[in-house]
Amino acid sequence: MSDLYVFLVLAIIIVASAVYTRLRKKVGSSYVQQKLQALNENEYKIVSAVQLPEAERLDHVVISIYGVFLIKRENYDGSIYGKETDEEWLFQVKKKQTPFINPLRVNEQRKQHVAEFLQLNEKYITTIVAFSNKAILAIDPSLMKNKTVVLYDDIVASIETYKTPRLSKENVTKLTEKLQTLEKAHSK
Repeated sequence: MSDLYVFLVLAIIIVASAVYTRLRKKVGSSYVQQKLQALNENEYKIVSAVQLPEAERLDHVVISIYGVFLIKRENYDGSIYGKETDEEWLFQVKKKQTPFINPLRVNEQRKQHVAEFLQLNEKYITTIVAFSNKAILAIDPSLMKNKTVVLYDDIVASIETYKTPRLSKENVTKLTEKLQTLEKAHSK
């Protein structure tokens, strides 16, 4: 009887943990989506939850005459340590440190996939890694200075720093429609 009880308690903990993680991701996604709505809808088009063929899912893509912005969300609520060249970064809560793959590297791979899919030169694509507002970013300061890594609340300001037109309005429409096709297919 005692083994069954332990098994049930562990199963409940595992299920609760999975539900909590999924809920945090959904809340993070909704929050970022809400923040992105502050962008001028005449200038910026937002596409979320895009599954590229044979590639990872893209959290959020913003398309404008100023370029294509790939936003990778990270839902960590502790201290984050890392540099651009590190293979792994560290997430720390209290004294427990957990390594995770450098999100800048992940975004660079996604950038290549997006460029191929959209048939667009990579120089028109900017990557941004956005961490939960509860995260403490103890990372290379240059990454925050150049707006490559930001907190959720700073995403819009990061995008709006780009003011040099790089794409035509026609190209923005075409790219948006191509990504929206994937967004709609994924949501079904």
